[in-house]
Amino acid sequence: MAAEYKLEVLRVVEAGPLPASQALRQLGIPRSTYYRWRANFRRRGRAGLYDRPASRSRVWNQILPAERDTVLRIAHLYPDWSPREVSCHITDRCGFTISESSVYRILKAEGLIPELEQKTLPAGSEYSVKTSGPNEQWQTDATYLLVKNWGWYYLISVLDDFSRRILAWRLQAAMTAADFSEVVEAACEATGVEDAPLEKRPRLVTDNGSALISKDFGQYLEAKGLGHIFASPYHPQTTGKIGTPGQAWLNEWVKFPSGQGLASQPEPSFALGRVTGLVKCKQDECRPKRK
Repeated sequence: MAAEYKLEVLRVVEAGPLPASQALRQLGIPRSTYYRWRANFRRRGRAGLYDRPASRSRVWNQILPAERDTVLRIAHLYPDWSPREVSCHITDRCGFTISESSVYRILKAEGLIPELEQKTLPAGSEYSVKTSGPNEQWQTDATYLLVKNWGWYYLISVLDDFSRRILAWRLQAAMTAADFSEVVEAACEATGVEDAPLEKRPRLVTDNGSALISKDFGQYLEAKGLGHIFASPYHPQTTGKIGTPGQAWLNEWVKFPSGQGLASQPEPSFALGRVTGLVKCKQDECRPKRK
């Protein structure tokens, strides 16, 4: 706000016939602001009415220019070192302490941290090679189910891409490679694909979960003669078919009212038994539609 305007307000209020509070109310100026202007004017004259630029006080742990230069010097001297190694070296030998994150920010600002290049194939709008019969391509995924007072359980299922039939499913207490392998094994037994030639066995489409990209799960699929297709990152439509029944079961799970439903029982066996029957009912409902 201009100093001339402040001075004019002081003159109007001081010389006017109205009380100061009433005059300030009509002008729309708070009383505290007016008295601050008046105190500054009486103490410093006209110069006290000018707005002072905001000064940012230095933070107590702000990195000094000399410390920043030291970080850059060490980084250039040892270009293969990580920010943690640079931070430890400075803490041990340079007389001051700096965190790993601060070193990373300094190097990032100077362009010394290269961007990670993720080589990914863009997902298409649809499969280029579509299935023409059952047991050519499967999909697997897990649905999270929360049992109150007992934690999370996981409904892992395997779906045939052509018929969209649930070939096998299990309620598991974890999502490890062994848990997924158990469900895939049940699907193999239910369909008898182990008796088919290797070139006729299905390929399995999964997302990039830690268990599904693990070495153990890959070795299991290789031993079974099953191919493995990873969905493109950030493209859930690739495994959308297996996600549809999972979401339907999840919607049914949350419909049970509190105090009567699956997630409120003291024993998990009752809740898991209810959802087991729910999955079977869903399969029975889908069979007539497929026929």
